[in-house]
Amino acid sequence: MKKNDGGMAFPAWFTPTDHSPGMSLRDFFAAKVDVPWDVAEAIALIGGGSKKTADIAEVVAVLRYKIADAMLAERGGDDSK
Repeated sequence: MKKNDGGMAFPAWFTPTDHSPGMSLRDFFAAKVDVPWDVAEAIALIGGGSKKTADIAEVVAVLRYKIADAMLAERGGDDSK
């Protein structure tokens, strides 16, 4: 099943050479979420990861999209709460 992305965040203009649908609302929400680095580091360590930048960055990305999904669900765009 395809994850609800909330549709397009901004209107996109289509031309014969440009078929990019633009940014989804899910991507927009995820980009706006602030996950403090020290919080992500603590979660990475609790989850068995390390203080490596890659481990912490992965936690930041996962948290951002989890919060974005919750935002979409709350606004009624997803009933899978």
